[in-house]
Amino acid sequence: MLLSALLLTSVMTVPAISDCADLEPQPWADLCVISSDEMKGRLVETEGNARARAYIIERLTEIGVDTVGDSYEHPFSYEQALDFRDPDSPRETVNAVNVIGVIPGADRSRAIAVTAHYDHVGQNEAGEIYNGADDNASGVAALLATAEHFIANPPQHDILIMRSTPRNPACAAPVRWFQTRSRARRPSPSISISTCWAIARTMISGRRVRITRRL
Repeated sequence: MLLSALLLTSVMTVPAISDCADLEPQPWADLCVISSDEMKGRLVETEGNARARAYIIERLTEIGVDTVGDSYEHPFSYEQALDFRDPDSPRETVNAVNVIGVIPGADRSRAIAVTAHYDHVGQNEAGEIYNGADDNASGVAALLATAEHFIANPPQHDILIMRSTPRNPACAAPVRWFQTRSRARRPSPSISISTCWAIARTMISGRRVRITRRL
């Protein structure tokens, strides 16, 4: 209810990051920062997207979530249509970065991935910012709250905290990440496509949460 109220407020007025620090509870502050004008709509391959990513990493470090490998950042490339309205239009290669941390469980034979995309659509040609409080700064704020919960209440199995980009359908981003790591045989203790038991996707928290598939 509180998060829904903030989402409604954010449609009418967009606070500056400097106005976010004193907001309570913490998910309000996280939502406020990630959807602020300073993030410029968080379009992939922009300074605003990198700034949002830096804030998320700062919060993961503050909460105490472990890195996966040597870093929270896991770069990858993908192709997309130049005109999102026409999937058959010419394509371009985009370089993006997933942000991934892990909270170790008592039994590390399985992992549950909880995901949310942190990017949005940026600005229009007139410079108007699409802040994306609803889609999907709210999901990222919920994901950070999930991380805080499991740090305070250690889980039975590993919990993967995955901030993906771009705005992926269903659980494509985390599945692709697991598959890529498997093909490359990159070291990551206890984490692979075979050990990931389920994926929960946090999307538009003011209205719905999508729980996607059990693997």
